[in-house]
Amino acid sequence: MQLLAYMYRHPNGAPFLAALPRPSSADRCCIALRVRRSRRVLAKTGSINRVNTLSGTSRKADGRVITFSIQANAHDVPSRQMLAQIDSGVVQLAR
Repeated sequence: MQLLAYMYRHPNGAPFLAALPRPSSADRCCIALRVRRSRRVLAKTGSINRVNTLSGTSRKADGRVITFSIQANAHDVPSRQMLAQIDSGVVQLAR
């Protein structure tokens, strides 16, 4: 989170932020499929056995930027259910 917040504010941070996936109706990347309802999210997904993550930034409607990192480690629910919970939280942050 510190790196994301730092690069967001850094004068030369644009290339770093441009590399983060963006939700787009034409895009088929993980983030586009997961938080398509919110076009203000720039985030990177990550998954491995029973671990799911989503880290990035979200611009709220009032212009404020929130940096977030959600990590679910060794969870006992199906990954699809965990992803839905993570995505729901990120969509709420963007509101």
